[in-house]
Amino acid sequence: NEREHSQALSRASVALLFDIVPPLLRAGESVILEANFKRDRDSKALREACQIRSHIIQIVCQCPPELLQRRFRERIERGGRHLAHDDEAYLGEFSALANGTSCAPLDIRGTVIEVDTSRFSEALVDELARNVRATIDSQR
Repeated sequence: NEREHSQALSRASVALLFDIVPPLLRAGESVILEANFKRDRDSKALREACQIRSHIIQIVCQCPPELLQRRFRERIERGGRHLAHDDEAYLGEFSALANGTSCAPLDIRGTVIEVDTSRFSEALVDELARNVRATIDSQR
C-alpha cells in the first residue's frame, strides 16, 4: 500500500532527524529541525534527543482549518511534489487532522512561538525573525 509506504518513510525521516541532534549539540552546534511533527508521536523522541543542554524554540505555524485544507488541495493541483508524499491518499486523513489537535505544540521544554500564517508577508517573516532573535538573546 502506497500510503503505508509513505508513512514509513515519514517515520524514518523524523527518526533520522532525532538521531543527528545529540552529536551536533554535543559538538556545540546549533540545530534547526523542520518537519510536520506530531505531538503524540514526536514529543518523547525529541525530548530524549535534546537532553543535552540546549535552548529550544518551537515555531508552530497555524491557520484556520479551512484555509489549511484549501492550501493542501491547491498544492496537490500544482503537482511537482515527490510521489513518496502520496498527497491524494493523504487528503482525507489530512482533513481530519486539520480539524484536530495534530498541530498543537510538542510536549517539550522551551519557548513556543505561535505564528498565524493566514496571510504570508515579509512583515510576518520579519516579526518572526525578531521574536526568535529576542528569545535567543534572552536565553544567553
